[in-house]
Amino acid sequence: MTKNRGQGHNEGIQANVVKADVLAVGKGARAVKTGLSGSEREDLRDAVAKLSQQIQSLGLEKGQIELLSRHAQDIKEAVSKPQIDSTEVQGVTEKFIKHLKQVGVAVKEMAGFVAPLQTIGGLLHISLSSLGLL
Repeated sequence: MTKNRGQGHNEGIQANVVKADVLAVGKGARAVKTGLSGSEREDLRDAVAKLSQQIQSLGLEKGQIELLSRHAQDIKEAVSKPQIDSTEVQGVTEKFIKHLKQVGVAVKEMAGFVAPLQTIGGLLHISLSSLGLL
């Protein structure tokens, strides 16, 4: 016994303009909007603060510290917004990591940055490999 499927069956939506925080289309599709709790937001702030502390512990030249500190401030501003845009956070974090590499931060010195970056990535669903860290 087979099911009779009608021709012209269409699943999904058709729209000219869509504005949505989350959208899933198609059979079995699902979308999840992840909001951060107060404690998760605090974890983000703590992780960014740890990045800033690590910068100070590197013993770099003043100009290098200022450059990295500006990038850490950009991350802080991105995660402090009422509606956090993980794409924005990913972009500013990638710049931060790029400049860490450019100023010659060695692998052993990077260890102090990994835990805070894992916290930021984990809470905002950003992989460390997409940041160029792995």
